[in-house]
Amino acid sequence: MANIDELTNLKAMSVYYERKLLTLPPYLSESYFPATKIATDMLSYLTQKQGAPVMAKASTYDAQAIPMNREKFNKEYFQTNFFRSASALNETDLEEINRALFNGDDTLVKSLILGLFDDKTKMLLGMRTRREWMAMQALMTGKINLSSNGVNTLIEYATDEDLNADVDVAWSDTANANPIEDMRKAITAMKHKGITPNQVLMNDDTFRMLLNNERIKTTLWPANFDTSKMMMTEDQAVDFIVRNLHVIPVVYDQGFVDEEATGTDKFTPFLTPGKVVLMNAPIPQQFAKTGSSSTGLVQSASVIGHMAFAPTPEELGLRNGKIASNTVQFFDTGVAYHEYFNDSLVQTEDLVSMNCLPSFEGSQSVFRLTITKPEEPETPSTETEGQKASVEKKTATKSTKK
Repeated sequence: MANIDELTNLKAMSVYYERKLLTLPPYLSESYFPATKIATDMLSYLTQKQGAPVMAKASTYDAQAIPMNREKFNKEYFQTNFFRSASALNETDLEEINRALFNGDDTLVKSLILGLFDDKTKMLLGMRTRREWMAMQALMTGKINLSSNGVNTLIEYATDEDLNADVDVAWSDTANANPIEDMRKAITAMKHKGITPNQVLMNDDTFRMLLNNERIKTTLWPANFDTSKMMMTEDQAVDFIVRNLHVIPVVYDQGFVDEEATGTDKFTPFLTPGKVVLMNAPIPQQFAKTGSSSTGLVQSASVIGHMAFAPTPEELGLRNGKIASNTVQFFDTGVAYHEYFNDSLVQTEDLVSMNCLPSFEGSQSVFRLTITKPEEPETPSTETEGQKASVEKKTATKSTKK
């Protein structure tokens, strides 16, 4: 019969985690920001402002070539963000597993071990969720504003102000908004910078606004149809966007729970509400809405950034021999899982740590389009001079009677 250590060791937990990942949907950052390792917690990389191609100058034989001006490279420096979580296989857990093993109850043992591994892998999944949040914040807003556990950090990436715009009519106004023209203007601005986008990223709520947009529906169907009662299918909307704009809609509706920030189990989407992003990047096939045609689409693209993993304290401890190698396992490129035994409490304790930050080499080549309009503040009702005088007169009369 297996003992407790054989059932709950790091190797067994690693197998469980890898199998669990196969059952979960992928994250967008895994396509846009592939993982890479860096040597220290100081992240540095080059960015360059985009520009349209410059016409070559004519020359004559035996003449000196005239140097062309080029866009300058800028070097970005950031310190990676550090995250750490902890859990424990306590004395009560040990006793429950031991009783099940002693009684030969395989079903109960399996249930206990699976529950234990679920608790252990929650920390790894939490790290994965944090990476996705950072990547989507960088992509949608150009910054990462981290406020957690007393740590407050603001990362601001280089952006191009020419590649930011607000729509004239909010897309939620489906009767009057013109989302196709809004995106066309954005694409034109990108092409003036020498960028040809291949996709437009949005959440599911935004995509539904396109399905309900009256301008698109009246273009698809004759004017004598009552389009307010007609439903546009996803393929019809996607085909319309692809034919007119030559970009693929990427619709992403995954999210997370931030109990620390909200104090509740409220679902929060990864994508910032009220924004769409146009870019040239690898197309995530799991979330791409391709419709029935791909004519004229730009398929080739390079990644827009990387998820940079710096060494964790556990990794450094392994290098200098302060931590035993059989007590640490690495997941997802650079997440350290350190399991050690606490003699005083007779329990196995786990520390999961991650030291990472998205590098954003393409930060000046994405277009952020704000599709909402700011709400106008409510204006308090003002009394006319006549009303005010009337109130004062009544108050004075009432006072006189007293």
